[in-house]
Amino acid sequence: MKLKLKFDSTAIKAFFSRHGEKLAVGMTTIALIYLCYSAIRTPRYDKKPENLASDATNKLRAITDENNKLDARANGIIIPDPEYAVQVEGAMQAIDPTKFAMAIPWNAPLRDTRVRRDEPTYLPAENLLAAYDKGAVSSKAHKERYIGKQWIVVTALVPYGAQLTEYRRLFDDALFTDPTLDKPSYAMYAVERAEISSTKPDAPPEWKPLDAGAIFAAAEAQFAAEHPQLINKKFIDPLVTDFCPPVIGKTLGPEVAHPPEIPLLSAADIAAEKPTVSAPGAERAAADRWKRRGAEANPQPQPGNASPVQAEVVPYRLFRFFDYTVEYGKSYRYRVKLTLDNPNRGVFVRYLKSPKLAEGDTRETRWSEPSPVVSVPLDFRVLASDAKISRSASIEPQARVMVVRWVPEEGVEVAHEYLRDRGSMLDFRGTSAAIPIAGKADQTKTGSVDFVTNSLLVDVLGGDIVTDAKGRPYRAPSDTLVMNQDGSLSLHTSIGDGVQYDANRHTTGKVGAASADENAPPAGTTPGTPNSFEDFLRGAGS
Repeated sequence: MKLKLKFDSTAIKAFFSRHGEKLAVGMTTIALIYLCYSAIRTPRYDKKPENLASDATNKLRAITDENNKLDARANGIIIPDPEYAVQVEGAMQAIDPTKFAMAIPWNAPLRDTRVRRDEPTYLPAENLLAAYDKGAVSSKAHKERYIGKQWIVVTALVPYGAQLTEYRRLFDDALFTDPTLDKPSYAMYAVERAEISSTKPDAPPEWKPLDAGAIFAAAEAQFAAEHPQLINKKFIDPLVTDFCPPVIGKTLGPEVAHPPEIPLLSAADIAAEKPTVSAPGAERAAADRWKRRGAEANPQPQPGNASPVQAEVVPYRLFRFFDYTVEYGKSYRYRVKLTLDNPNRGVFVRYLKSPKLAEGDTRETRWSEPSPVVSVPLDFRVLASDAKISRSASIEPQARVMVVRWVPEEGVEVAHEYLRDRGSMLDFRGTSAAIPIAGKADQTKTGSVDFVTNSLLVDVLGGDIVTDAKGRPYRAPSDTLVMNQDGSLSLHTSIGDGVQYDANRHTTGKVGAASADENAPPAGTTPGTPNSFEDFLRGAGS
């Protein structure tokens, strides 16, 4: 017999319709009874908030205690290498973008944009200055002696930075580049001098060339050494920066530099660099600047893609020239022209805009603006001191003068005092004088010097003996009028010349020792009278 179950959907729906609410209530009751039973069986939490705070404090103390360190290796913990602190410090450093630079440029042009080489603009020297000086220098012929030299030093600014910028503008993107050609290389220079007339200062200057090579060669042959450099080496180009003469007993000043663009080194910097005295021209021994560099071996450059030269760029380098051919009593102006190596010399024609660019070894700038006028003083100076005016009209007034003479053979100035009447020529040949010894302070020797000025003592005023408010006698200041060799008049005052007069007095030896009769009282005077020579000296010292 086969049992067959039958599901009547209508009967099922009727059952749940009649008993559904009862089933829901029953199941809810069972769930509530289970929850209550579970709550009764759950263990009770006996700790209080104070216990939690205490536990947190203890854990924090354990963490910060240096003695309570975990042995990582003993506990099987792997320490990173390098440690996290080192990794974090490295990650915080600024990233160098050059390490990630792309070797191939983005959006590269479809054709080569490099250009053929062209002719740069050559920039002249700027801001010429000129200054006169003289001194004793070391002699190559006589090691124990010094020779006197006078000179005008001409300085200017060589615009190296601007010239380098011009080269880079033309050559950085050229088809052919060469580090030896793509930076300014100065070869030599030319100097012209104009003599300025004192009677026609506004007349157009007549420029005459100077043989700068001969002047340099003569100095190199005569001087035993050169003065240590007083400027930073980065401003020096040996082919346009002349060496300084080895002056003895004095220090060269800002006139051999070009402040503020090229200042003198401080004393501390000079001590740090420890400059040494070297033979003249030692810095340019590798090349003769007065010969064309085209005569040197010049191999043909090969095409390539060398990177543009990366030289230290200083805005200016120093141009300096010493003119030792100046003459006493004249005034001059100077101008200079710089010469550079041809940056296209030897380059293949296919890399040039024009074949003519490769012709010639050098290129020249235009002439610079002229320097200011600088005057060379005469080789003597006349200084005036006190005067003696006699009360008698028959006695000529007298003036005490000092002649300071530059003696090139000794390299020093020699001073001597004279007492002369009004109307006297201030020419004194064969005077036995005390001659300072160059390089030896406070040492003199006796020698014969010609104190020739070609000047006339025209008149003397002042020098009277007067008394002050307390009745004390003193000698009044005096004025001395001198006619110079060119016919001009110079007024010397005992007050105006006093400082220089006293500064040179210590080199004159005995006052008035030039002749035996200088200290004798003038004719018509008697010792002890108010106008005697002794009273003259006493009045001068009152």
